[in-house]
Amino acid sequence: MADNEIYPQIINVLITALNKFFLYPANHPIVRSTLSDAYAVLSKALALKKQLTFSLSGQDKILVEGQAITSSAQTLLEEFIAEFNKLQAESITFSEGLSVEELEQFLTMMLLKSEDLKKGAGISQLLSEKGIKHIKVNLFSYVKVEKGKEVVSRQKTKIIDTADFMLKLKEILKSNLDDGSQLDKNLEAVGNLLIQEAKDKDAKGKVEVAKSADKAFSQLNKFASVVQDKDKSGKLKALFTDKENRYLDAILIEAIILEYAQKKKWGPFLRDIFKRFYLKEDDTKRIIPKLKDRLLQNKITEPELNNFILEMQNSLNEFQTKVTKTDKEELINLKDENSRLRKELEQLQNQSRDTDDLKKKNKEAINEKERVENIIHHMAEGLVVVDKDGKILLMNPAAEKLLNVNKEEAGGKLLRDNIREEHLLMLPKELKPDNEGNLTKEIELFSPDESTKRVLRTSSAVVENQDGKAVGMVTVLNDITRQKEIEKLKSSFVTNVSHELRTPLIVIQQSLAILGGELKDKLNDTQEKFFTNAKNNLNRLRNLINDLLDMASIEAGKFKLKPDVFEINELVRTLAEFLNGWARAKNITLETAPLPAKTELFIDKDRITQVITNLVGNAIKFTPEGGKISIVLKERIADDSFKNKAIEVSVIDTGMGIDKKDSERIFNKFEQASVAGPANGSGTGLGLAIAKEIVQMHGGKIWVESEVGQGSKFSFLLPLDKEGTKNG
Repeated sequence: MADNEIYPQIINVLITALNKFFLYPANHPIVRSTLSDAYAVLSKALALKKQLTFSLSGQDKILVEGQAITSSAQTLLEEFIAEFNKLQAESITFSEGLSVEELEQFLTMMLLKSEDLKKGAGISQLLSEKGIKHIKVNLFSYVKVEKGKEVVSRQKTKIIDTADFMLKLKEILKSNLDDGSQLDKNLEAVGNLLIQEAKDKDAKGKVEVAKSADKAFSQLNKFASVVQDKDKSGKLKALFTDKENRYLDAILIEAIILEYAQKKKWGPFLRDIFKRFYLKEDDTKRIIPKLKDRLLQNKITEPELNNFILEMQNSLNEFQTKVTKTDKEELINLKDENSRLRKELEQLQNQSRDTDDLKKKNKEAINEKERVENIIHHMAEGLVVVDKDGKILLMNPAAEKLLNVNKEEAGGKLLRDNIREEHLLMLPKELKPDNEGNLTKEIELFSPDESTKRVLRTSSAVVENQDGKAVGMVTVLNDITRQKEIEKLKSSFVTNVSHELRTPLIVIQQSLAILGGELKDKLNDTQEKFFTNAKNNLNRLRNLINDLLDMASIEAGKFKLKPDVFEINELVRTLAEFLNGWARAKNITLETAPLPAKTELFIDKDRITQVITNLVGNAIKFTPEGGKISIVLKERIADDSFKNKAIEVSVIDTGMGIDKKDSERIFNKFEQASVAGPANGSGTGLGLAIAKEIVQMHGGKIWVESEVGQGSKFSFLLPLDKEGTKNG
């Protein structure tokens, strides 16, 4: 690229970047993009020249290597000159090694007010404080003698500080842009500021105020659109244009009057005003009536006025006829380029809004991720996540300690390559949840020297994709070694005590049987009552010991089923006949509702009898005299709550009922319903817990439906296939 092309381009990108810095926040995508463009152009030029110096001549021309720069973008050139004047700079030098950070800092400084730039040692001190080494600004420190005769200061007329002026206007306009009445008042304030700035200036000074104001209004129009983004009808833009025309016309008319009063003729200065501000036909039509009225007020005669207007129109026509075909094509190209840039700007603004939304969502996601990671990291339980192939994706510190594994070494590798007890994490392809969807199991682990044993409880969940296909597994590990040791000690104690109690109970039971035979028909009523109470309490104590032994056997994993094929209707009928005497003693009706057809199940007859006896016994205890108990059998098809076809056995009573909050708790060991029962209705709290274990070992499930005062319905399911039944 030739020098005469790259120098105007540098000015173009610098002023464009400066304008974007003025309009948008520093981190806005448009600002970052224009800064990047400016740096790219400067870097390209410095790679060839090593150093570039832009200086300002006495005729307000920008020079590079003594050659004046000309550009079709005259407005940008004027803005560059205005920045020189603001800095009171003779030259600005860019050197090889310039960084994008230095350029950004320099452009930010250019937005400061003049008084801020003049503090201390001025711009040079600011550059030094910011560590900017590859940009130098040389200030005017002398007056210039023109033609050896007249001493001319750097500026004859104090030209308005464009940046300061726009900051003032921006402060006036930046609030209440959506409030029409307030905006109108704000624009009136802008007009007063313009009039005040131009008041005491000569014709040239007034024109400079108008130029600066024209630029300011143009940028403020963009600023308003960015801030408001509601001006779909164009009312805001029309309001800005109307106010701009009104106040600029007033200032420029005064400049024309001053110039005409001095020169009494149409000249180059007036021609330049009209070329700059009133070249368009609509602008000309607007200004001429105002100008005529103001000239007449200034005591100009009618012939003089007509002659002035005629010269003005001839000059404008002459200028317009000089616009060549090439110029028209260039104007068309510029319009097309302007249209393209506007569309790109709109797209960037939309992208900026989308980017802001994405940044906000991304920040929320990052915060949520950090929160979850902190929770996982500080969990007391171990957490392991594996993919469908068993590769470790995530492992928290607690899991590392429990499994004696380093996550940095184990990450992304197969379980079998890192964990000896890989089966404890239950890979998806091996997972077989029970009918309740419970994926919990207990695993025993040994230390490397196998001298220490630990027990872990693992709870796992399958991770599925949208198609329902397993893609991984999440497993939570709990160290329950201490808990197991306590349970073992407790079970051992209960078992030992129960066995120790069983021996004397057998002796007492046999003794009572012998006494009963020898003393038959010899006891009076009181003695008979005492003897009966002794036998009943002995049976109660025997049942308690049997329950304790059963629970101890279950916890030790020694509770075994002896399943065989039995007809369920016959089992229930026989059991009902046996229990009927107990029910009649309380004047309670006991009835059964068998299945319509003979149905055989693969079950442990004695244990299922134990379950039904427990449920019916509880019903008799908690059902008042005159009540009713039903044992109901029905066939049940597979559904979401139970995956197998089964027989449902229900014991329904009209007793006092159970609070819903107790419906799960009563199946735990040593737990009873919170509703007060009859005086002789207390128990050990083990019956339902044992019943639950027996039903689950048959592959079924047990539950209760009840309300206080409405009776209860205890139900359990027994699968029809043999696969459900298993030993502990």
